[in-house]
Amino acid sequence: MALYLVLHHRKDGNQPWVNAWLDDELIEAIQTTREIGELCARAKVRGERVFVHRCGWGECPPVVCCSAEVGEVGTIDKGTALVRFAAAARLDQGPVRMPVRGQNYYVA
Repeated sequence: MALYLVLHHRKDGNQPWVNAWLDDELIEAIQTTREIGELCARAKVRGERVFVHRCGWGECPPVVCCSAEVGEVGTIDKGTALVRFAAAARLDQGPVRMPVRGQNYYVA
């Protein structure tokens, strides 16, 4: 089972978290919940790539835009983590599932 992170398109003005994108498809880092930070840390230990499900925005449909290795997981405060990624690779694949509003990850 793989970890899918649900992120808003970088051009979407409604950003619940601060994310750093290399471009419209490749992720560099995310600010996230401590729970997701822990899931990313576990993926790193297991040597698993995580996948980015980018939500639809404007004329851009939802897409699994990339996968990446977890580079580093740090703590911002007691409820927030900073996850940095490495070796992001473009995918442009249809979503495995459609998350519900407010869902920021899923496993599939």
